[in-house]
Amino acid sequence: MLNRLILPRLVALLTLLLAAGVAGAQDAPTTPTAVRLRIAHLAPFAGSDSATIQIQIDGAAVGGTLAYGDRTAYLPLSGAAGARSVQVLRDGAVALTDSIMLADGDNSLAVIGDDNNVPLDVLVVDDNLSGPEEGKASLRVTHVAAIGATIEATRVDVCNQDGILFNPSSAGLRYNRTSSDKDIDPNAYDLKVTRFNEANPCTGALVIDPPPIPLAAGTKTNLFL
Repeated sequence: MLNRLILPRLVALLTLLLAAGVAGAQDAPTTPTAVRLRIAHLAPFAGSDSATIQIQIDGAAVGGTLAYGDRTAYLPLSGAAGARSVQVLRDGAVALTDSIMLADGDNSLAVIGDDNNVPLDVLVVDDNLSGPEEGKASLRVTHVAAIGATIEATRVDVCNQDGILFNPSSAGLRYNRTSSDKDIDPNAYDLKVTRFNEANPCTGALVIDPPPIPLAAGTKTNLFL
C-alpha cells in the first residue's frame, strides 16, 4: 500500500527529472551489441539531494555515487543478458538487495521510492525500442510517482496538448508501469498528466504539468513521471 504524497513533492520530482533525464533519454545509441545499463536516481528520500546512492551489479560497482536526479550514460556490463543481482548502497551501507532481468542491448535502471511513504526499490526498463519511422520521433512514459494511497489510486491519463490521450496505453497508467511507445511528429509536446477518468479520459484533476518536451526526428525518448 502506498501512502499519499503531497503535490509539492511530486512537482519537485518532475522538475528534477526533466532537468536531468528527459534530454538524456533522447541520446539513444545505435543498435547495441552487448548488455549496457544506464542508472537514474529518482528516489526522493530525505537528504537525497546529496550524493549518497551507489549501485552494484553482481557485486561490481556501476555508475559511481549519485544524488537525486542524477543519471549515467549507458555503461557496458560484462556477461550475458539475463538475471543479475543488484544492491543499492546508501551512504556505503546496503539498503536494498534484489534480482533483476537485463535484456540484451540497452537497459535503464531507476532507483525509486522515498524510503518513507514508498519503500526504496529499483525498476528496470528495456530501452531496445524499434523505430521510429523515418521523419518521426518515438515517445513512451514510465510512471514512478506514488500519488495515491493505493496502487489503483496512482492511475493517471497522459494527455497531449489537445486534451486527448497521447497513446491509448497511457489511459489509467499506474505506478511502476510503462506505456507502449508511439511514433509522433517531431515537435515540442506540452503534455498534461491528469487523474484517471475511465469515462472521460483527460478530464480528471491535473497532477503533473511539465514544460514542453522537444522531440526531434529520429529520437527515442522515455519520459519518467
